[in-house]
Amino acid sequence: ETNLGGPHWDGPPLTGNPHEQPLQRGSMNLFVLKTWLQTKLAKDEQGANLVEYILLIALIALAVHAFTASGIVIAMLAAVAAYTQDWPKFFALLGFALIIDGVDGPIARHFSVEQRLPTFSGAALDFVVDYVTYVFLPAMALATGGFASPAVALALAGVIVFTSAMYFADTRMKMKNNAFRGFPAVWNGVVFLFFVF
Repeated sequence: ETNLGGPHWDGPPLTGNPHEQPLQRGSMNLFVLKTWLQTKLAKDEQGANLVEYILLIALIALAVHAFTASGIVIAMLAAVAAYTQDWPKFFALLGFALIIDGVDGPIARHFSVEQRLPTFSGAALDFVVDYVTYVFLPAMALATGGFASPAVALALAGVIVFTSAMYFADTRMKMKNNAFRGFPAVWNGVVFLFFVF
């Protein structure tokens, strides 16, 4: 029985020439994968269905990563709003990014994205988006929002981005239950409260 993407998957080499390398787990390359499968299974109707299925799950995995990456586009729009000091729009966009961040992880786990595209790090992508939306942009708002003198505001913003960068680099940041250890650097919520109150 074929176990697609599972620990016993003994599929094609996913890099290099499929006719020259032994079968082993490798990086995801859809062209090589398709070529190998068509070579081995093209004359078999069930094999043709297998080709379509594996390509489909790989495309689903890519779509999930694209959904996560859309958060950085929202962040860019929020940065433009901060530049024009349109704070309602700024925080609305950060809220939208927060929704994306809240649902992309469960979707990725549901479709076993890490196993489908083993050389593409969804965690690294998520960290990039999270640092910009949870830390950098809120610090930018704090620095330019007029809460204190420019020197004090810049100092506070600098402390936020520096300490949060160190926090994001700590491999113990997330526990096994996906909860965060210590303060989870949700500066978007903290700065939002500054603006409201």
